[in-house]
Amino acid sequence: LFKILSQQSMHSNILSGMKLLYRATENQFDAKQFHSLCDDEENIIIIIQSVVEHNNIFGGYTKIGFKSKKGFIEDEQAFLF
Repeated sequence: LFKILSQQSMHSNILSGMKLLYRATENQFDAKQFHSLCDDEENIIIIIQSVVEHNNIFGGYTKIGFKSKKGFIEDEQAFLF
């Protein structure tokens, strides 16, 4: 989805200032690797494409980001889609 949106001129403003932090197919399907690349980043959008069976796309957003060593942190602006 990131690649598709970045190629569309009408969506270029959506991706302005965004950077791809982690892609499981390139950075391993591993929680430790995910957290090493994504912890302490804020305003995170997670997009997941399930290619097994139904090819669904889902994800979420958090303003606070991930902090694996601090346990659960509440974010009232977080949402799932």
